[in-house]
Amino acid sequence: MSTGEVMRNTLRKRNQVLKALDDNSQSKSELTDNLDVSRSTIERAIRTLQELGCIRKQNKKYHITTSGKLALDTYQDYVEMTEELTELHEIINSLPDSISIDREFIRGASKNIANPQVPETALRESNELLHSATKLTGLAPLSLPSYPDLLQSKIEENGLDVELIIEQDIPESLHQVRGESFADFVEHENTNLFTTNDSLPCAIWIMETPEGDYAGITVYNQGSVQAVLINDSNDAIEWAWSIYDEYQQNSREVKKL
Repeated sequence: MSTGEVMRNTLRKRNQVLKALDDNSQSKSELTDNLDVSRSTIERAIRTLQELGCIRKQNKKYHITTSGKLALDTYQDYVEMTEELTELHEIINSLPDSISIDREFIRGASKNIANPQVPETALRESNELLHSATKLTGLAPLSLPSYPDLLQSKIEENGLDVELIIEQDIPESLHQVRGESFADFVEHENTNLFTTNDSLPCAIWIMETPEGDYAGITVYNQGSVQAVLINDSNDAIEWAWSIYDEYQQNSREVKKL
């Protein structure tokens, strides 16, 4: 077994010891009492962790090393990430392979899962952001016919700037359904629409607000909202921009009359 494998197995079995020593240095007796495990278990853990360079003994107590801190942080990050993936795997797997979601977007994202009885409750957080947003940029399947009306109202109320890439046949379909209201949305000076021949399986967007920028994914299932994931980290926002820029290269601007 390689040293890396030993490290991984030890972190899985003995991470509680490292966590305890990360809080403060302790003796074997203190670890046994505080963790409520047998002394033999503590002795085995200490022996292996010392061999791996994760802890050291000083003044009759054991201290976590810099290597040990990094190993513990890596393990805890792994646990948190796998928990998040487990929670979201059905939603993520519903997207086609062409959408490569960066794990930094998943990390720490707020998760708004739709109630099957009232699917649009998943939009609550993103709609709240939209109230204060100064600009919305993104890919928009526009599965909800009322969405242009919502954006139009925010343009009129707050001067929202809108830049969206939509599928090629969407403008004609929405014009048939929404008539002049959709035409007004397209023609507004704050609106810039682009069309693409590519299929847009989900909405990937960036909202700029006075409080900061947010990136989001809105996942649809048979025309209804399945989930909305939102993250305000720099990595998440950079990822969303990279996806948008990729589609933008193959899109065409919808000309205003």
